[in-house]
Amino acid sequence: MRTVALEEHFSVPALAMIPAEHLLGRGNPAFAQGAEIMKDGSKYLSELGASRIADMDSAGITVQVLSWSGPGADILPPDESVPWAREVNDHLAGFIGERPDRYAGFEHLPMTALQAAADELERCVRALGLKGAMVNGTTDGKFLDDPL
Repeated sequence: MRTVALEEHFSVPALAMIPAEHLLGRGNPAFAQGAEIMKDGSKYLSELGASRIADMDSAGITVQVLSWSGPGADILPPDESVPWAREVNDHLAGFIGERPDRYAGFEHLPMTALQAAADELERCVRALGLKGAMVNGTTDGKFLDDPL
């Protein structure tokens, strides 16, 4: 039997620092705590090699569909969110390319720049072979159905 696990998180420590620092700059103590968790957790979430595969095997998971862990492009200003999301998605495609039998991916979209988000969705599906998108419930602290 094939078992597919959805929304399995990954991170790239150097990239996780950018939204973490952005949260710290907002000055809210809760954001500071979240930023520290992002920094610490990203080192574990970046392991996509033998250790993760062994954990998948022991849990009976055939394929993990990976998505970015935590806040990212959704809290960055548009001029920062677009290149940041592209880099995340390029890393994700690289990880999947190393083990396409075990990983698939949901791209991370720059939701603070809507046309760029649509363009990135198309690029990721057509050029990188990713399967869809993971969109967080809020963008820049507002729910997706906010009237703007």
